[in-house]
Amino acid sequence: MEKVIEDSGGKYEEILGAIADGIVIVKSTGKVLYTNNGLLKILKFEKPRESVIGENFLEFISPEFRKSALRDLKLALENVEKFPAEYKAIREDGKEIWIEAIGNRVVYNGEIGIFITIRDISRSKEIENSLRESEEKFRTVTDKALAGVYILQDGKIVYANPAMAEIFGYRFEEITGKISPLDLVYPDDKEFIRKKIREGLEGRREESRCTFQGLRKNGKVINCETLVRRVDYRGKPAIIGTLIDITKRREAEKEARENSEKLRRVLEETILALSSTIEVRDPYTAGHQKKVTILARAIAKELKLNPDKSEGLKLSAMTHDIGKIAVPSEILNKPAKLTELEFNIIKMHPVVGYNILKKVEFPWPVAEIVLQHHERLDGSGYPEGLKNGKILFEARILAIADVVEAMNSYRPYRPALGIDKALEEIKEKKGKLYDPEIVEACIKVFEKGFEFKFK
Repeated sequence: MEKVIEDSGGKYEEILGAIADGIVIVKSTGKVLYTNNGLLKILKFEKPRESVIGENFLEFISPEFRKSALRDLKLALENVEKFPAEYKAIREDGKEIWIEAIGNRVVYNGEIGIFITIRDISRSKEIENSLRESEEKFRTVTDKALAGVYILQDGKIVYANPAMAEIFGYRFEEITGKISPLDLVYPDDKEFIRKKIREGLEGRREESRCTFQGLRKNGKVINCETLVRRVDYRGKPAIIGTLIDITKRREAEKEARENSEKLRRVLEETILALSSTIEVRDPYTAGHQKKVTILARAIAKELKLNPDKSEGLKLSAMTHDIGKIAVPSEILNKPAKLTELEFNIIKMHPVVGYNILKKVEFPWPVAEIVLQHHERLDGSGYPEGLKNGKILFEARILAIADVVEAMNSYRPYRPALGIDKALEEIKEKKGKLYDPEIVEACIKVFEKGFEFKFK
């Protein structure tokens, strides 16, 4: 057998010399019996391969690892088993590198030794250390975060910070790697969240934000808001997200809405009380402000006016004649044509209305709309003779609704003229006195069957 090995030595030497990994055969003491060129390249040795034979392999290992390396060699001889180990080795230039060594017992030239394969793993160690440092930094930051931070992968929560566990009423060790993310979702929202997770993993969006009902460990339902992004975590697709409990915020928003609604109702009732004041003094115009309000809102809807502006227009229409409270009843109810002096008194009612309403802190320009509801595009209106763009859009709507309703109703000095006559009036003076867009919207409202009906 020894003769066969000797005769074939050249062939095996050629193979071992071509291997990039380092090959070394040593005795239990560390004495080198054989090495290939791969080891020389790894350790940057300039000396010939033959000069390494007889040296102590442990001298190539960093001092801090020599004791463990010697123990591994002895165990390999005793247990007749392979050993895998990682050491720091010392190159000829003095630089330390990480190597992976795999050894097992052999018989070489009649001696028992250990056959060791050596690979330079410095680069992979650098990457590993970098990843470890990154993960440590990540955990340092997230563990102190007030918001929940989590990573989802393979249907599980593979990472959750303490805040995430606390939000859902779990201990930190109960949540990571133990439960499905859907276990934290209220049943009604599970399908929605399942879809969001699927979309996130498929990368349909770079990031996604959503709100849902969460379920705490004790069964309490909470409102959650989460922002997620698709990432690669440990070589596999995953979702990383942040989560906050918005239950208190939702409760505050609900309370604010309810308070706002109460204030709106109080404000509206106050406005109704004010508007009814003038109707008591002027029975002939009773209901006029209400009818104008109904028509003005219908025109606003046809124009797709912003809902917030529409609400301001509504309150303006309900109070647009409040200034008539300063006009003597004899003038308001006079069955004959007014004198110039009497008409000039009437023309002051927008100013009086403005002075009354400007003291109320409306979230809309109600006082200004009331002041301008008798202004006309060509400047022939009153009280300020404003033109075109200087007249608020809501005031232009109110002007048309006011004219149409007034002409359609009975007055002490004339009979009702009817809707056809009123619409003919605004059509004829479209672009001169009245805003063309609003005139067309008003006509469409009546074409669709509008009627002055109180709800």
